[in-house]
Amino acid sequence: MAAAVLKVLGACLLVFSSSFFGNLIARNLAARPEQLRKLRTSLVMLETEINYSSTPLPAALDKIAANAESPINILLRETSHRLRRGEGLTAEEAWAEALLLFRAKAALNSQDLSILRDFGVGLGQSDKKEQLKKLRLIREQLYVQENQAEMEREKNQRMWQTMGVLIGL
Repeated sequence: MAAAVLKVLGACLLVFSSSFFGNLIARNLAARPEQLRKLRTSLVMLETEINYSSTPLPAALDKIAANAESPINILLRETSHRLRRGEGLTAEEAWAEALLLFRAKAALNSQDLSILRDFGVGLGQSDKKEQLKKLRLIREQLYVQENQAEMEREKNQRMWQTMGVLIGL
């Protein structure tokens, strides 16, 4: 009798855990396009701060981070924090270090992160016009990534949810 109960309990645990992992993967698929969308929105705000308010980069990043959701706010706040610490880091170096922390919390893939890494190259080293061009370019690249992520989510999210349950069964 006890062995039968343990078998049923083990089977339930197996189905539950495999369903959980399937849903976890599906949730990550849904998080990626959402994070890309929020990242683009934050970059629009950064462009506005630079273009119209002429706000210095650390202050602009702090202001935008205050309104951004996690994990986007981590990238912005950490970049600003590193620029303000007074260790002589360039904006490019501060961005790269913050990107390492952001990567651990984000649902982005290596191509998304590569675009962000490329954006950081030369950040803060050129004039306002060039920085604005760079911001527009990254927004366009992230828009393409967002569309691809949304198509991937539509195609695979339900499959992973179902596979989790079926593998458990």
